[in-house]
Formats: sequence, structure tokens, C-alpha cells
Amino acid sequence: MPSIDFSLYQLANSTEPPPQTLTVGSTTLLSLVKSVIDLLIEQQIAATLWLKLPPGEIWLAEIQRYHQQVGVSHIDNPKAVKLQVKQITLAQKQLRAIKKELNAATSNINQQAVQSSTDSIVSVGLDIFGKHKWAGRLRAETRQAIERDKKAARQPYLELKEAIDKLILEGDRLKLLAEEYLLGYQN
Repeated sequence: MPSIDFSLYQLANSTEPPPQTLTVGSTTLLSLVKSVIDLLIEQQIAATLWLKLPPGEIWLAEIQRYHQQVGVSHIDNPKAVKLQVKQITLAQKQLRAIKKELNAATSNINQQAVQSSTDSIVSVGLDIFGKHKWAGRLRAETRQAIERDKKAARQPYLELKEAIDKLILEGDRLKLLAEEYLLGYQN
């Protein structure tokens, strides 16, 4: 089977734009969470839930209801926490691999910009006819245009790299919390 290379940026760029953000209150959010959990329970779907919910027992109660009715491992199970740490580590490795791909793409953009000829035929002609000042301005404007194009081409990649860095950092934070939990569980 032939291998097909896809850039994450190209895939993201080829999709429809994300929907507009929707601001909801805690009551609406709780209703949405309950609906999703009801669906998971009804369909008996064992899923890994990655949630960042507001503080409060009602939120935890919904998650516990899901765990009890679907029969997946309990939230406070050290074995489940260790598995989640492994999953986070794997996700971080995948993110780092994507980041390497993005670095290669930005390096390619930089290299293409360096290979762009800054001396046009017009600037060489101006130099020949003694119009050095005009030739210098033309070369400076050409360099600036190349730099602007390079910056614009790199921007989406830089934004993705920044988002990946934030995700990796959040993964490290979650792993630290898991380690603290496991240390507390041992005592």
C-alpha cells in the first residue's frame, strides 16, 4: 500500500472553518454534559473523558454516574491514573513529532527565502547605468518583500507550534498532578 504524506497544516487548512464560539452558562453546560453522558451510557460506550469542568460536586457526580453505569474503571483507581499518564506521554510524543514536521516546513520556507535572488535584472541595469542609489533602494525593497512573504508563510506554522507547546505543557502539568495523587494514594 503506498504511503501518503499529509501535512497537519494542509489537513487543517483543507477543512471547513471552525464554528463560531458559543458562550453558555453553567446550567446549559451541565445540561450538555448530562446529555453526552446519557448518550454514552445508553450506547454503553467506554470512553476516555478529558474534561475541564467548573468546580463543584454536581460535575463530579455526572462523571461518576457514567463510570458506574458503563462499568469502566473508577476515577480514583491508581492503575487508571497510571494508564492516563502513559496516554498523556504518548500524546506528547505524537505532538513532538508533529512539531518536528512543522519545524522542517518552516526551515524549508526559510531556505526558499534565502535562495530567492535579491538582485533583479532591473537593479543590475541601474547599477550599470550608474544609478546606484536607485539600485540599492530596489534591492532593499526586494529584500523587505521577501522577508514579509517569508513571515506570512511561516505564521500559520508558528501558531501551530505555539499551540502544541501549550498542549505539551498542559500534559506535563497533568502528569505532575497524577504523580502527586499517586504519592498521596501510597501514604
